[in-house]
Amino acid sequence: MPLDSTLKDKRDFKVVGTQRASADDLAEVRDNVLMLWNERGAKHFRIEEEVLLPALATVGEPTDAAVVTVLTDHVWIRERMTRLAVAS
Repeated sequence: MPLDSTLKDKRDFKVVGTQRASADDLAEVRDNVLMLWNERGAKHFRIEEEVLLPALATVGEPTDAAVVTVLTDHVWIRERMTRLAVAS
């Protein structure tokens, strides 16, 4: 996945995540977040975990705070996406 596509994924998630929604819009917002996650988000995470982080580990330590933070964030977000999908 090209870098510009990866950056677009991050921007799209930020936009979806920061939009204000009323209670009436909740189902639509949930569906949009899950659609974005299923179409690009999960793949984006796999690429970071399978390509980017191992590459970083060749020039630094795999226990570096940045690596740990990315992996922790990924686990947290995946868990939230699972909860959201189950609730729909």
